[in-house]
Amino acid sequence: MADMAFEVKKAMTRDQAIRKARAIAMERGWRWREPVCVAERRDMVSFGRRRLEVWTNAGSIGANVRVVFDAQTGKVLRAVWYPGSLK
Repeated sequence: MADMAFEVKKAMTRDQAIRKARAIAMERGWRWREPVCVAERRDMVSFGRRRLEVWTNAGSIGANVRVVFDAQTGKVLRAVWYPGSLK
């Protein structure tokens, strides 16, 4: 049997997700505010595609950048800027 080489891609880390999200925010002119929260979620409760969700200005409503990545591929699934209330 011939040797078969499989390419195994390492999953995206939280630090990589933050760096990539910050770059996206800068490219789009969105304000990056601390603190930053990174949450790991799955499509289903205990299985399914793993996502990393990065939020800026965590704990506050408004002035938030939210970027969601497929944790395995690093693909951006969603990138949104929430500017805040319209007072």
